[in-house]
Amino acid sequence: MSESPDLREVQKRTLRLMNCKDGLWDLLLGLIFMALAVYPITRARLGPVWDLALFVGVLLLSLAAFGGVRRKISAPRLGYVESKRSPAMS
Repeated sequence: MSESPDLREVQKRTLRLMNCKDGLWDLLLGLIFMALAVYPITRARLGPVWDLALFVGVLLLSLAAFGGVRRKISAPRLGYVESKRSPAMS
């Protein structure tokens, strides 16, 4: 406990927590499963080429939306830290 924590290691752990513990990956995975469930129905109506284009479009749109939500919600909830010199180091 007497040694100071490595700032790089703290940043790595914080980024890991930000990317995994917010529940957005679970929501994205559920959305992908729902799109895969609808895929056979739309394939019968649209054909294989248009259905694949629709599926890839929905996938890219959902990835962009979740990236925006992560930047808007997950990153600010962690806050920012300003490091200050302790009196012992002065």
